[in-house]
Amino acid sequence: MKKLTMLCLVMVFSTAICVHSGNAGEKVTLANGDWAPYFGENLKHNGVVSRIVKEAFALEGVDVDYAFRPWKRGFEEAKQGKLDGAVGWVKNDDRLKDFFFSAPIAKNTNVFFVKKGTDFSWNSVSDLGKYKIGGIVGFFYGKEFEDAEKSGAIMIDRVPDDETNFKKLIAGRMDLIIADLEVGYDLINTKMGEAAGQLTHNAKAITEEDLFLLMNRQNTSNEQLIETFNKGLENLQTSGKSDQYYEESRRGEYRVK
Repeated sequence: MKKLTMLCLVMVFSTAICVHSGNAGEKVTLANGDWAPYFGENLKHNGVVSRIVKEAFALEGVDVDYAFRPWKRGFEEAKQGKLDGAVGWVKNDDRLKDFFFSAPIAKNTNVFFVKKGTDFSWNSVSDLGKYKIGGIVGFFYGKEFEDAEKSGAIMIDRVPDDETNFKKLIAGRMDLIIADLEVGYDLINTKMGEAAGQLTHNAKAITEEDLFLLMNRQNTSNEQLIETFNKGLENLQTSGKSDQYYEESRRGEYRVK
């Protein structure tokens, strides 16, 4: 009886190890790009969202390597199966033909940034006609904004990069600037120096889009890997780690000094 009991214990223990480490040693290579503070080859942990993806997989025993490419090239290599997948993409019907999509890994939220003390609130685009607004060349802020800009109801002064817009806001040359929430605070805390304390954002979102991990459909086992990743992501979020990493990012801690 004693030997039987010991055998049962060994079998139960062995089964537990197998369940826990079922993905141990598995590795995926994902296309990544540069968009601080979310992603970046030269950022700490390769950026806040890169860290979240890597740690979510690690919780389920899967290792991640990032292949940093220009965004379009990385996407095409993932589509062709040269890489297992890609991080940081919006979902659409065309991409669903080629990729399995994870649960959302991040949210791209565009907001207005203003100088503290500015008397500003808005409910619709029609409230914005009196303001000098800064935006980025080529960026789409939603159809309502696009139509209002084309009709002349609002004027958006577009420049090539966010940093230029923040400097113009500080100098008083803009009343409002449009920027992604996380990108904005990363720039404020790493590039604006003593003027950082002058800036804040308006809570109302202009646009919100979820970003996803994509895994190539050519490899049918990637569907299970997506499920594995989603489980790890949920555990990471429940633990509070994801929120912690975003707080660190907003303090500029993912920039390499």
